[in-house]
Amino acid sequence: MGLLVVGEPLNWEDTKKHAEYKTGGLFLRSLNLNTSAQELIFPPFPQQIPYRREHGLEQLIHIYNQYKDRCCDTLKWGDEVEYMICRGNEAGKKIQLVLKGEDIFEELDCEQQDELWRPEYASYMLEGTPGQPYGGTLNDLLKVERSMLRRRKQVEAKLEENEYLVAYSTFPRLGCEKFTIPEVVINDPVTDNPFTQSEFFPERAINRHPRFPTLSQNIRHRRGKKGHKKYASNISNLLNSVDMLSSPDKLIPMTPIMLAISAASPIFRGLLADVDTRWSVISASVDCRTEEEKGSVPLKNDKYVIPKSRYASVSSYLMDENQKYNDMKLVINPEAEKKLLDAGMDPVLATHFAHLFIRDPVTLWGNKIYLDDEKESDHFENIQSTNWQTLRFKPPPPNSPIGWRVEFRPMEVQFTEFENAAHSIFIVLLTRVILSYHLNLTVPISKVEENMKRAEHRDAVLKQKFYFRTNPDEETPKILELSCDEVINGGRGFFGLIPYMRKYLDDSGTDIKTRCKILSMASV
Repeated sequence: MGLLVVGEPLNWEDTKKHAEYKTGGLFLRSLNLNTSAQELIFPPFPQQIPYRREHGLEQLIHIYNQYKDRCCDTLKWGDEVEYMICRGNEAGKKIQLVLKGEDIFEELDCEQQDELWRPEYASYMLEGTPGQPYGGTLNDLLKVERSMLRRRKQVEAKLEENEYLVAYSTFPRLGCEKFTIPEVVINDPVTDNPFTQSEFFPERAINRHPRFPTLSQNIRHRRGKKGHKKYASNISNLLNSVDMLSSPDKLIPMTPIMLAISAASPIFRGLLADVDTRWSVISASVDCRTEEEKGSVPLKNDKYVIPKSRYASVSSYLMDENQKYNDMKLVINPEAEKKLLDAGMDPVLATHFAHLFIRDPVTLWGNKIYLDDEKESDHFENIQSTNWQTLRFKPPPPNSPIGWRVEFRPMEVQFTEFENAAHSIFIVLLTRVILSYHLNLTVPISKVEENMKRAEHRDAVLKQKFYFRTNPDEETPKILELSCDEVINGGRGFFGLIPYMRKYLDDSGTDIKTRCKILSMASV
């Protein structure tokens, strides 16, 4: 879920006016951040509108300077699981999505709950997270499934007869005729769906929070034409707060592996597809690039040719020592990079964020234009949070006890809490193994890109081979093409991730009961 704000979102034309910085812009602070832009008090002298990208960089610089020396935090982590609300008829022969997610969220939000809930893009969806972060002990790993089961029970208590809470990556009949309750018929996409103009997905099924339909409309307007058919998919994310840049780098090669292992989207709009994942479908749905940015026509009005959608795989490593593996051209915003470097930011991080800042913000709120850059981060987050990469490096919110974070994003949600907990535990345990044994899983970023393409193939978990480093404890990499089974369990000279985890649990002195339970889940 992205940044949610109370207020009135601007359309793309108005958002575009605020996207770029121009010299001479003047910062104005709102006396009341809940007032609209029209109600702000302006000084009696000429000024220009403050532009979002520039102020996003200012906010990032303040956050960086505030937290750049922070260290030694203990591990805190959590998970996000998105659910769908379904209803079956008495005969059990028809399943539809129920458009009541916002109503249930409001009920849950008003009650004292052990878990946390958030609205999501579609009005038949809910996003659940643990009420408190998990800690760094091995016993914390055993809390995950219990938390997920509590979430299910909380929502199921609000459902009517024949209604079900389903964790499923993509509803198989999404976009088919009358796939929702209430049933919606699309007669004219332009008049019935003015924001998306989708022929198959009714806007009644979009969350009524104004961010979501406006986001869809602004993406469509920015690229200048209708995109691919609109699908709303569910995503299971793992949020892992690790205070070392080496962990993001070493987890990047795992993103395609885990996408293939968790692949759970073989059906779209009632048709069996030749892929098993939803990754490319969502990527196309939120691709706001113009024809110039795609390289289809020469650059004239736009600045960059951008190789990928804003929902895509990671494009570079962050550690100095891993720059030799960045063997693909990285498109950056040179003005953003210079500003960050001049402010003293680490050069590799400056390049990373300059890459994110080649994008425009696609949502802007009229009452959140004029902000205090030392206390707010909305302008930065409107760039950061709409770069949906397989792994995201997240700075702390300003003036917050929260530390630096890593978001591991490629995994698809599974049917059962046991499976979703298993995938979450596997990644967290892998971070402990990597840090404890100083393992280096990095391979050239071009190999990761190729692995992502292979991960989307049908039956990739069984049939595809992936470029993987078989000597993670050595400096010079030996890279072979391994199956998922060989990566996880070992083979062809690679020790295997599960054997490493067994060794870690043995070396940690874990008791037999806890060890067996953890391994039973991590080995799924």
